[in-house]
Amino acid sequence: MLRVRVRVAVSAPPQLTDGDSMKPLSEQVRQAVKASGMTNGEIARALGIDKANLGRALRGEQRLSGELMDALGELLKLRVESPTPRQREAA
Repeated sequence: MLRVRVRVAVSAPPQLTDGDSMKPLSEQVRQAVKASGMTNGEIARALGIDKANLGRALRGEQRLSGELMDALGELLKLRVESPTPRQREAA
């Protein structure tokens, strides 16, 4: 189980533009990590995970687990929403 051991203050949650909401979730997470201004090493330390594993997950070489998504969401103050059926049809 992943636990956040270090609290890192991010000045403001990363903002997504309208076009970002239809990008794959993994791409949106990568953008949020980049927008946070934190390095992969800082994020890995804050989450108590291996930097190499985080890097592989962010590059799409390893699946982003639900636990990692939850931990990243908490750390970076992200909110995950599912598109409505109408939004999916419009995409």
